[in-house]
Amino acid sequence: MVYVRTIDAPQDCEDCRAIQYLCLSDDRRLTREQTYTLVLAGLRITSGSEHGPVLLHATREATHYVRTVPNDTPRDNLLQLPRRCLA
Repeated sequence: MVYVRTIDAPQDCEDCRAIQYLCLSDDRRLTREQTYTLVLAGLRITSGSEHGPVLLHATREATHYVRTVPNDTPRDNLLQLPRRCLA
């Protein structure tokens, strides 16, 4: 099982579209678009831990991204993750 450990996003962002990179538990560092493509293809990725909420693919205003709830919210689990994603 792969999960997101950290994200690259502004500290005060309230929208998952602001996430630039997601760092996974298998040491991959993916762009939000790469992650969107994997989730759309059926890869199960969770947020925060193996037992965290499953990522959902989303598109808004021509931006492809992922989130953990069906509607955008500043309380999305992804936005609660640490903001450090090393290459």
